[in-house]
Amino acid sequence: MKIKAAAASANQIPNFHKAVGKDIRRVALRILILYKLAHCRTNYYSLVKDIQKMQLERAKAHMSAGSTSAWTDRITAASPSAIKSEIYNIVSALEKSEYITAVKRKSGDRTMKYYRITPSGVKILKETQDVLTRTVKDISKIVGE
Repeated sequence: MKIKAAAASANQIPNFHKAVGKDIRRVALRILILYKLAHCRTNYYSLVKDIQKMQLERAKAHMSAGSTSAWTDRITAASPSAIKSEIYNIVSALEKSEYITAVKRKSGDRTMKYYRITPSGVKILKETQDVLTRTVKDISKIVGE
């Protein structure tokens, strides 16, 4: 019975890493979106383009450093369509929570939404950055790095 439990537990580890990776990526995306909007007004398509560019640059840097960390790959890896979907969901949630607001602008034949951060968005960005910084420091103390 103990052998079956250990085998089941070992099989669950990749799923745990995948779930944690998604959570970390979502938090990072929220921070990136709020940070970007704190510095300029932009639309969804520009957010996607900028974030995909950052992801590509990070992957290139990761590969050129010679790292083969499967853990890091699980955290950062996501298909372009998955990233677009995550960004869309995060932008929608931030707008619903009134951390960002949208202004519609006519661009040729199209009407586009341009987002900007609200005062409550600035506050939550600062709080999130502070919590994340403290958490990383606490984890570093625990693991001794």
